[in-house]
Amino acid sequence: MVTLTVENALAMVDFASIKSDMSPEPPEEHPSKRARRNLTAVAGDQEPYELSDTTFADKNNDGQIQFDYNDGAVSEEDEAKLRFVMQVVQNQGTQQLSKAGQDFTRDTEVWIQFFAKYPLLFNFRSRQSKTFSESDFSLTANTDLVKSLVDDSAPDAVKKSLLAALQSNGGDVIKTTKKEANVQFLCLIRRYSKASTLTIYKAELHNKVVDIKTMCGSAEKVDLDIAYDEIVFELNNALAIAMYEPMMKVAKDKMVDFVSEFFQKMAAGAIDDFNDWINGLGK
Repeated sequence: MVTLTVENALAMVDFASIKSDMSPEPPEEHPSKRARRNLTAVAGDQEPYELSDTTFADKNNDGQIQFDYNDGAVSEEDEAKLRFVMQVVQNQGTQQLSKAGQDFTRDTEVWIQFFAKYPLLFNFRSRQSKTFSESDFSLTANTDLVKSLVDDSAPDAVKKSLLAALQSNGGDVIKTTKKEANVQFLCLIRRYSKASTLTIYKAELHNKVVDIKTMCGSAEKVDLDIAYDEIVFELNNALAIAMYEPMMKVAKDKMVDFVSEFFQKMAAGAIDDFNDWINGLGK
């Protein structure tokens, strides 16, 4: 396959057609109004994606779990395209957050802001604070924990795959080893559907080993308590698929550059605000 420069790949894109298929963009915000809005945010007002009733011990996560699944509503071909675009965008996030000067890649709130502020591709749906508690916890494909992360109607194969991901990446708490622990996890669930979603779980996990005294002796069980926030974004399927073909024409090490330039042409004001936010981290 012939590799194109970012500029030549962008020349293949019919931006006018893509924009016409999307809902009309709001008028460009005047810089002075944007500055006043930013001052208000600094003063303490929170965006909906920042509101939480959960108290977290630390802002940085101790581990990260990522999982993808198709609910059957999209073809395998489109799933592959959506999955690839999501991967490139997350690589972009990792690169940009690393360049910000601190370990922002472990800051869950910064990741939530990253997707909330990302232009056009993600639409914030909701943020809810929840709890999960189970006495004598045992991790199986049918546990309520697995069902809370994917649809209960998801195929057994999906539940088993998620179970394997939790067991391999979840650390000692999820594996229910005989160890008390209090850790924070970032869990990303990417669901490909007619309305694809990225669900972020910011979770504080605590397990407690309990001695059980019986007439026959004693035993131990593990009680698991999780306080977590569930943040849901909807992915713009049509826009992601439109990006895929020209993106595949550029070299792998230029794909993040392509994404940045793509959105510069799609929504210059929005991508400028996004870059200002990224560049302001750590200052």
